[in-house]
Amino acid sequence: MLLCDDVITTGSTLEASARAILEIPATTVSIATIACAVQ
Repeated sequence: MLLCDDVITTGSTLEASARAILEIPATTVSIATIACAVQ
């Protein structure tokens, strides 16, 4: 599964999504983003 996001701010949405997907057996998760917000 490839999760795509335009900007990662805290990463909490991607983390929650990845955790839910990883509950499915034999599933892997990759993440693609364009930018990361600097805090």
